[in-house]
Amino acid sequence: PEVFDPGNDLQLVPEAVRRGRKIKCKECGLKGATLGCLNRFCRSSFHLACARASNCELNGDPYNVMCPLHRGSAGGTGAPPPEAEAAPP
Repeated sequence: PEVFDPGNDLQLVPEAVRRGRKIKCKECGLKGATLGCLNRFCRSSFHLACARASNCELNGDPYNVMCPLHRGSAGGTGAPPPEAEAAPP
């Protein structure tokens, strides 16, 4: 995750907000989604309220999110989605 907390002081928040202005939320379709699924092959991003509404897995230590499709997967880094495997080289 981009934002981290080395000791009760979140780091890189302004950078995450700037980046998030360009990213659409999977739930509502609006820009500003800064919470991306931990699965390295997943492109789903959410606003915090939308992540909760979508039943994403939200973890606080370390801070990370897993979308409904990948929630509960070990480390969120499971196999690529079927469309990624079927894509031509």
